[in-house]
Amino acid sequence: IHRDPSYFEITEYRSTLLLSLLPEFLFGFLLFGATGFAFATAYRNLFEQEQQLKQKDALVANVAHELKTPIATVGVALEALNMFGADEDPTRRQEYLAIGQSELKRLDQMADRAIDSLQAENLSQRRRFQRTDLTEAVTDAWRGLSLRYNLPDEALTLHVHGEVDAKVDAHYWHHLVYNLLDNACKYGGK
Repeated sequence: IHRDPSYFEITEYRSTLLLSLLPEFLFGFLLFGATGFAFATAYRNLFEQEQQLKQKDALVANVAHELKTPIATVGVALEALNMFGADEDPTRRQEYLAIGQSELKRLDQMADRAIDSLQAENLSQRRRFQRTDLTEAVTDAWRGLSLRYNLPDEALTLHVHGEVDAKVDAHYWHHLVYNLLDNACKYGGK
């Protein structure tokens, strides 16, 4: 066979070609992996930020809701002092002032709890357990609600056998009882 002198043939080039392109392939895969990792990390960070924003919004909404209740109770107590002649009845005046002071103390505790919740990682770090008279806590919650809804003290019947106390977080216990009684007043009918 006669071959043209300008024609030449390369044989067994595949392994040499693959070995020479291997660094480019490896660099491409490394670059692709780094880009994927960057996108995954950015997505995870955005997702976590969105979750934190939702939690912050829920906290703000909860704090706003919780602040309205004692503010409304103090407002009702002050209005009752001002409008209904409580000056002539020292016992009633003292009762309304005690309700107002109790609710202002609760507001102060809520502010402390809000600050603590921003600093503490979880609920277990924010709770403060102490011996609490549960009957007294229910009665305190009812005093503010009875004034707010213009209900007589006798509208709540509480049957207790012996001393009822427990080691609870007084703030959360009051919050729980207050919300239950508040919902009963709003939605329970007679």
